[in-house]
Amino acid sequence: MLEALASHERGTPEAHKTWIRQLLTDYYDPMYEYQMNKRNRPPVFRGNEGTSRSIYCTLRSAMAD
Repeated sequence: MLEALASHERGTPEAHKTWIRQLLTDYYDPMYEYQMNKRNRPPVFRGNEGTSRSIYCTLRSAMAD
């Protein structure tokens, strides 16, 4: 992360992607999975980004009618 901060100061913030990706994958993904498994009820929907967008657009369109 220190290298990313130094790189950012030089005008190239892309180096942050590495540590952010690691944080999301190694910490938040397992924490999300843990919390989902503790639920008493299953989630209403679970899917990837593409499926989520598709369902959102379908519901939004249906509500507009």
